[in-house]
Amino acid sequence: MTLLNGRPALALALVSGVAYGLLLRAAFDWRVLDGIFEIVSYSFLVAMPFGLGALTAGLAWRSGTRDIGHLLASASIAMLVFVAAMGALFIEGVICIVLVLPVFVAAACVGALLTGLAFKFTNRGGATVGAFALLPMLLAPLEQGTVATPGVGTVRTTIEVAADPEMVWANITNVHGIKPDELGGSLMHTIGLPRPLEARMDGDGIGASRTSRWEKGVQFKETMTQWSPPHVMSYDFDIPKGSIPRDALDRHVELGGDYFTVLRGGYVIRPSGNGGSTVELWTTFHNKSRLELYGNLWAHVALDDFHGSILGLVKRRSEAAVQTVSSR
Repeated sequence: MTLLNGRPALALALVSGVAYGLLLRAAFDWRVLDGIFEIVSYSFLVAMPFGLGALTAGLAWRSGTRDIGHLLASASIAMLVFVAAMGALFIEGVICIVLVLPVFVAAACVGALLTGLAFKFTNRGGATVGAFALLPMLLAPLEQGTVATPGVGTVRTTIEVAADPEMVWANITNVHGIKPDELGGSLMHTIGLPRPLEARMDGDGIGASRTSRWEKGVQFKETMTQWSPPHVMSYDFDIPKGSIPRDALDRHVELGGDYFTVLRGGYVIRPSGNGGSTVELWTTFHNKSRLELYGNLWAHVALDDFHGSILGLVKRRSEAAVQTVSSR
């Protein structure tokens, strides 16, 4: 690593930044401090990496690094090593790491930039580093004292299917033996979201239930609230807290957990030209965390990505069924 060649003091700056991050990660998850510190908060998501970047840049400056670009690189490297350490130590799962990484790196760079400017243009660089490093611990109790404003939103995704509504309906009610390659490429599945395996109805009509079973022992029910074959199927999710196996989803993104869940969803199937159908899959989510803006953003990204994989499955199976009927 060119940046570190012959620079033990700079290496110490990177190690110190990583240690700072790991210590704060432990403190924010320490049960003794529950109610004061919380992992899913802006104090940890933004202020912690900001402080990490400031501390790393401050120590890098003391080591003789005066180039702002090198300070930003130092902060970014320290942040990436910190994130890798959390993954290696099984502190966080891959899904959580991917969700927070953009903000972590950006905040670390801002902290490093402001620290570099403080050293370059003032004589208060050391005090600036200390203040920035303490920021997460000072903000956390204040943030916990604010009233959370949980967000509820709905994500809608559509696809065109070369099959009539009746054929599509048959492929969304009971879905058996889903193979991984039928779901196509999906960001969320790639980073660790369990893949669906099947969905089975226990009857027809309003009040009937459909049980969805995913990998890693994930299983939940959907209770029908609208049933108008072959055009509308809506349902309420039934995901009791603690029903998702802990090794299936990190608790910070667990369905039915402390921070996030899905409330209701459904399909709308409309006839389109040439005997085809326009299929819409929608899901209403509840973001219960203090990360309203960022949490809602990722909820839309994740659900739209998941919808795309499910609708791709419906499209492939429905169109294959049409081809089979046509060839007879």
